[in-house]
Amino acid sequence: MKKISFTLAAALTSFGLFASPGSSNQIDSKIETPVQQVQGQNVYHLSVQKEYLDYIKQGKKVAEGRLNVPSFADAKKGDLIHFHDDEGGEATCSITNIGRYNTFHKMLVSEGVVSMLPQIDPDKNTSDEMVEQGIDIYQSFPGYKVGVKVYGAISFGILYHPEGKDHSMANAVKVNDRS
Repeated sequence: MKKISFTLAAALTSFGLFASPGSSNQIDSKIETPVQQVQGQNVYHLSVQKEYLDYIKQGKKVAEGRLNVPSFADAKKGDLIHFHDDEGGEATCSITNIGRYNTFHKMLVSEGVVSMLPQIDPDKNTSDEMVEQGIDIYQSFPGYKVGVKVYGAISFGILYHPEGKDHSMANAVKVNDRS
């Protein structure tokens, strides 16, 4: 098991781990995240809001955006993401591609707003409005507004496995951040 240490320079509330009252935009703590490879694959456990989990299962959300924290340094095509929500819902997806960006703007323009945030209606918004709404959504997640300046953003193309294919490896890696 390889351990990656990193300091999160954004509210650690975005990871649901630590938060100092009133200091959500400061370096709060050092986190060690175990990263285990199973048969050459990393498996990331990511918390996600129910709305987004539903979009993943419906095939409407085909890309996931996060802060590009060091835990994702070894992420590669073919690795797995096991999404779960607060209500016990879950979905296992394989990573089909990875993009790394300096800003949410660049990520959303490159990956496509609707592929990441399907609730934004392209029939009711211009492309620029969609990108701005997407940036607002990402920056609304605790720690993301500052965190993107420190780490940048990462996108994962995702393919949902309805049967939980490769689910046996779904306990390998824990990265408890939230989007």
